[in-house]
Amino acid sequence: MLRISVPRHYGSAILVAIFCLYLLGAGFASPINDDEQVILFPTFAFEESSTSWSGHIHGWIYEPETGRVRNQVARVLETLIDHHFGLSSEDQRREASVSRSPFARRADMFLVDNERGQRLSVTIAGQTVVLGQSEKNGHFEGEVKLPAAAGRPGDWIEVRALTRSGDPRVFAGRVQLIPRTGISVISDIDDTIKRSQVGDKVQLGLNTFFRDFRATPGMAALYKGWESAGGVVFHYVSGSPFQLYPDLVDFARKDGFPEGSFHLRKFRLKDRSVVEFFGDPLAFKLGAIRPIMGQFRDRRFILVGDSGEKDPEVYAQLASELPNVAAILIRDVTNENLDSPRYAKLFSKLPASVERRVFRDTKELDDFKPREAGTRASGRTAA
Repeated sequence: MLRISVPRHYGSAILVAIFCLYLLGAGFASPINDDEQVILFPTFAFEESSTSWSGHIHGWIYEPETGRVRNQVARVLETLIDHHFGLSSEDQRREASVSRSPFARRADMFLVDNERGQRLSVTIAGQTVVLGQSEKNGHFEGEVKLPAAAGRPGDWIEVRALTRSGDPRVFAGRVQLIPRTGISVISDIDDTIKRSQVGDKVQLGLNTFFRDFRATPGMAALYKGWESAGGVVFHYVSGSPFQLYPDLVDFARKDGFPEGSFHLRKFRLKDRSVVEFFGDPLAFKLGAIRPIMGQFRDRRFILVGDSGEKDPEVYAQLASELPNVAAILIRDVTNENLDSPRYAKLFSKLPASVERRVFRDTKELDDFKPREAGTRASGRTAA
């Protein structure tokens, strides 16, 4: 035991000071055990002033399940897939047995014990920040102030979870510095950049859990072209659960999509969110997109989605509420054009400055320029 001799009249004050320093030091040590894993999702920081950025950190801490508990949770997942997608247990086992099927990897992300009540610390731009406690779903969040010198507008800044002494693991994420003005793209994922076949529940189940993710032809090149114009950033918003994030981000990188923040559905098998597995995306997407657009009121937004679910409805509502929507671009998967009753009703009351397109092939957007979007009304549609 360490013993310190101090004058009696200073003793109490010094001991209190030492104790406080100990607590502060302990606060900077993330309680990440050897059997726990952490994912830090890509997020963004906005330009708070000429001297600082305000960034958002979002992560997930969990422990992979093993033994009997894992088997019990696996049966719940199997039943859920059966109920939601119409894939029987035999169908699932047959698909999962296909050579190189990604099912085991994706299922593993659902078969975990989410760690609640953890206070993790992260390092970013030379400072250490203690985040808020993790929720029962294992997700934790926090805000961080960054100096202007942290990077240039558009840069990605690394953030790392602080691990225990001797732990060689690295849990890293990235935060993008987004300036006040410019172009922001809100992009859906399923059937917009990734072929999911949402209209066919069986095929959706197979494409979600059992098959390699496949890109929608032309979308990666389209987005990369917009990004190369400069000042364009991306936010990927989907009703898919965060458990699919590892494979989704690998797919996006492999197929050449621009890096961007990810906004998915928080989900755990052990509570009522199980009934919202792939629930109605309207409320979720509105709740996810509004805060992004609210933080960047001086940026112009291009909203890209597909016609298979509620993207047109979500985007029309946002464009009616917020003045910074420049364009709505909908990939047609339901054989509708801009003159169909659905779009006529949705878009009839939108400001004329909101450019709207319905397309089947990305070549139909060859003349679309993000910086010019919204400067004129457009009636262009797919043939």
